Amino acid sequence: MTASSKRRKTAKDNKFEFSEHVCLFVDCQTTGASPANGNLLELAWCTANASGSSYTPLQSYLIRQPEDHPIPPRIQMLTGITAEHLDQAVPHSVLVKELRRSLKRLPEPKLCIIHYARFEQPFLLSLMQEHARMQALPFETVCTFEIARRLYPNLPSRGIKALGGFLGMDMAELKRSSSHVAATVEIWRHLVDCLLEQKISTLSELQEFLASPAVAKRKRLEYPMEKLKRLNLPDVPGVYRMLSASNRVLYVGKATSLRARVNSHFRGRKNKSTKALELLTQVNHVSITECRSPLEAALLEVDEIKRFNPPYNTSLKAGNRALLYFSRQFDAISETQDFLHPIGPFTSSYSIDSIIRLSNTIYSGMLDPFIIFTDLEPDSLVDGIRIFLQRHDLEFGQFIPPRTLLAMGLSMFRRQRLEARKSKLNDIEYDITSASEADLHHDDDNAHEPDFEDFDQEEIDDLEVSPEDVADQIERMLIGAARAYIVSKELTRLLDTRITFQYQDQKLGLQVRHGAILAPDEDREPDEKLELRWRQLSLCDYDRMRVLLTELAKMRACRQELVIEPHIPFLSYF
Repeated sequence: MTASSKRRKTAKDNKFEFSEHVCLFVDCQTTGASPANGNLLELAWCTANASGSSYTPLQSYLIRQPEDHPIPPRIQMLTGITAEHLDQAVPHSVLVKELRRSLKRLPEPKLCIIHYARFEQPFLLSLMQEHARMQALPFETVCTFEIARRLYPNLPSRGIKALGGFLGMDMAELKRSSSHVAATVEIWRHLVDCLLEQKISTLSELQEFLASPAVAKRKRLEYPMEKLKRLNLPDVPGVYRMLSASNRVLYVGKATSLRARVNSHFRGRKNKSTKALELLTQVNHVSITECRSPLEAALLEVDEIKRFNPPYNTSLKAGNRALLYFSRQFDAISETQDFLHPIGPFTSSYSIDSIIRLSNTIYSGMLDPFIIFTDLEPDSLVDGIRIFLQRHDLEFGQFIPPRTLLAMGLSMFRRQRLEARKSKLNDIEYDITSASEADLHHDDDNAHEPDFEDFDQEEIDDLEVSPEDVADQIERMLIGAARAYIVSKELTRLLDTRITFQYQDQKLGLQVRHGAILAPDEDREPDEKLELRWRQLSLCDYDRMRVLLTELAKMRACRQELVIEPHIPFLSYF
């Protein structure tokens, strides 16, 4: 082919229209941020065009990993891919063969559509260089992220989930490459329509568009939801649900003031996590339920999160949690309360399990290294146990049942609370949720994860844990188990109560009957004869009672007028 004919062919190719041109859509999962510190873990692709007239079935492959490169735990959590999944993994040679076969079917020019190609390209290039003897990628890459940067410069986020939700797509949980590829196809179709509206329909015009610098973001971000929708919300307590364009519930929250709380999500960009910006990019409107008080809003929030399972809520979701019950001697455990396992409910077996391990170690003299959740030298742990025993006039070889150790924890717990009251630590400023078993009111916007960069790893490694520190930690473990036990008792007492409280100028009341919150005008006698109170109840009932306990404790800490019948002393908080 002569140089002039090549130029004519290139010119012709650059004039094709995007809507009908068949492209390759690719996504990969990796074990690291670059080929220098990670490997390809999964690769998926399909071919399609923007008009929808052409589509080939999606192909997805897990890739064999080097024997000395296990999948990092964080990658397993993000992708759901574990070592067991790799039983079906293929070698790179098979992967390259199948990918090249798909590429051969593409028309010229061969286009590969990738979302955030800056991440994917180095891995694809490394794959081709090492296993296909190619020094360059055999296609031209078009990045949907870069197109979106220019089309929507003031979006809070242009990640694949955020952008898809903004464009009106119903974005499910995207973890695997196959779901990312399917989302990229839909995003490409939306973007092509937007490009055509701006008279960009050929490859040369798109290249010119992408060569231009992206417009700098304004100081104020732009959200898909109309501002008036949130400014006109009522200034009353309630529950709000953030909805996508397809009416999918993305997030559920509670508020003392619906107007103030919802608008706080959209103010400023500082201190907002990537996840929060991703959420706000997809929120199209908000639905609300007004409540008489913040207490009732907090209780409704529990049920709404269970009902909708919103992807951007982290707390109060069922997940893999379960209620647990123990025998009276704490030597057996069950997920169902019965006459053999009446003690509970607990949401974790860790604290009781640690007590059992401590009891066995003291009696047998054989060290169980999992008594406390800390990596210690065996000698340090033994010396720490010995000091703990000396403090409480005990010695190795004694049989100290788990119930006795729990009773010791209860005694230390009550003594600690008494000292707290004497020190006036239970004033309004006292953090009544600091020792709770779970973060029941985790706010995604305000959550603070520890910044491990603030710590010097060498200093951490040099820290010496003394036997006294170990003994202190064992006592804290017993106190934690005691608190969990007391909470289970308090929650059980809350299952059938009548609560009267003051909110603003109103005297309000609510009834709890067998874990359910009754309507204000509804009345029902408590079921006082039921011995196993949790037998027919679920995790949702537990979370509802846990939130109720926390909110009532807050009201009491704030000296708010509150009457609970029958009376509950709230030992777990004060």
